[in-house]
Amino acid sequence: MTFRDLQALVNKTKSNQVEAKSMQMFTLGMGVAVAIGVAGEIFCATEWGKKMQKRLSQNAENIIETIKDTFENQAATISNSAAQAEHAVHTAIKDVHEKTEGVKKDIADGYHEIAQDMHKTGEDVSKELNKPIK
Repeated sequence: MTFRDLQALVNKTKSNQVEAKSMQMFTLGMGVAVAIGVAGEIFCATEWGKKMQKRLSQNAENIIETIKDTFENQAATISNSAAQAEHAVHTAIKDVHEKTEGVKKDIADGYHEIAQDMHKTGEDVSKELNKPIK
């Protein structure tokens, strides 16, 4: 098999693929056109089509109502979650504030006790220094 034979085979394969793709697109287009024509005929010309339109309209309204209800429920859930989170944060801040105040009080009490101990120790040292030597 020569290079020209291979090239011809490749070109023929490509041509067949393009032709097959064109045929598929034509068939698909015809199928869509037929489906649109049939649907148009059903919905516009017959009593059954009018009933179908009404049923589809009601189904669409039901779907929209379901979506609306789901959205409202999710919004309420999110709102409740946000309120719970706000309460939890408020409680945590309050607890931290109370603990901070407790620590401040403990520090102040400790400082006062240390000051008293230092004063007493100073007095004791002064007394010891003023004792006569024996």
